[in-house]
Amino acid sequence: MTCAAPVAYVDATAGVAGDMLLGALLDAGASLERVREAISSLGVPGLGLDTTPARRGGLACLRALITAPAAPDEERRLADVIAIVRAGALGRPGRHFAEMVFRLLAEAEGAVHGEPPEHVHFHEVAAFDSLADVVGTAAALEDLGLLEPGASVRCSALAAGSGTTRGQHGLLPVPVPAVVRIAASAGLILAGTGMAGERTTPTGAALLAAVGGAGDFPPMAVRAVGTGAGGRDPADRPNITRVILGTAP
Repeated sequence: MTCAAPVAYVDATAGVAGDMLLGALLDAGASLERVREAISSLGVPGLGLDTTPARRGGLACLRALITAPAAPDEERRLADVIAIVRAGALGRPGRHFAEMVFRLLAEAEGAVHGEPPEHVHFHEVAAFDSLADVVGTAAALEDLGLLEPGASVRCSALAAGSGTTRGQHGLLPVPVPAVVRIAASAGLILAGTGMAGERTTPTGAALLAAVGGAGDFPPMAVRAVGTGAGGRDPADRPNITRVILGTAP
């Protein structure tokens, strides 16, 4: 008798960032120990993960908190980041997934700034956060069986947000150019929901593009639900990403 294939649906209608998706996967049952081991194996002193229960819009959820060194890191290019990932403790599916995420990020940023992906810098503290978010999410997906052959992951439309946000080079329009590039290359759907501010980050978009892409809610026998919290708690809508896990019927 064969086991039913694992299925997951990511609800990003309120937005998605790397820490929000990681929190949702942990809340849905991914091993915190395994995720911490993957992050610590990267060999960056001070880089780690804490979690804390939270509430967003009155809903119980889990917040994933990346702990990073206080001192700024050196700028790393794509090849440097991939070398770090390959030296870590992820399995082969997780390494392939993490590399794909960073390639998507580099390609999007390169297209935005008019330079080859190989020349893109992953900047300072943001590089620490992205590294831990991506590798931690890869470990969580591995632990839940969602990177195995036959597994299926789909996501909702991504909240586009509105207004501006401050980036490395000053104010950027929301959705930021890298998110739009990733959506265009991966066939993700951006939806205007009337919510202000940055709701989908480049790392969040790249993670969803790499794991499966856009699609309708799949038929499944639901076995777990996880809710990841964003850093803010706005009044208009819960700042959360949800993951619904199940098995194919």
